[in-house]
Amino acid sequence: MALENSENVVENLQAEIRRMEALYEAQKVELKRKEESMQKKWIEAQEECSFLKVGNLELQATNGKLIEESKTFQTNDELRMQNLELHCQCTVLDSKLGESQIVFSGMLKLVEELECKFTSMLEEIALKEKIRCKRKILFNKRMKSTRTR
Repeated sequence: MALENSENVVENLQAEIRRMEALYEAQKVELKRKEESMQKKWIEAQEECSFLKVGNLELQATNGKLIEESKTFQTNDELRMQNLELHCQCTVLDSKLGESQIVFSGMLKLVEELECKFTSMLEEIALKEKIRCKRKILFNKRMKSTRTR
């Protein structure tokens, strides 16, 4: 009778382990899918940041050239007219630069959030793996103690 109960306990524990392993594998696949999605978003965000950095540099270079051009005009009348035009262009460029800096800031924040999510996912995977290992060790200890009885 005790042997039969022990066998039932072992069978129930083995069934529970199989169920938990199947659940673990499903969660692992889902986490892998999420990780790949996060990595794709991360790469896209990095590409966008690179694009915005280049755009910022181009805008700054253009702005610098326009400022230098404004300093080289010959006559006062030409200088006033060209200065006014350059001022308008600089205002537009400053506005674009400000917009691009806002977008860049948003992308940087998104990258930081993705890093946090990615780190959190890795920690969650590690914790689940640690729990699974501990459960396996506990099960093996129970199996050994059941056998020695």
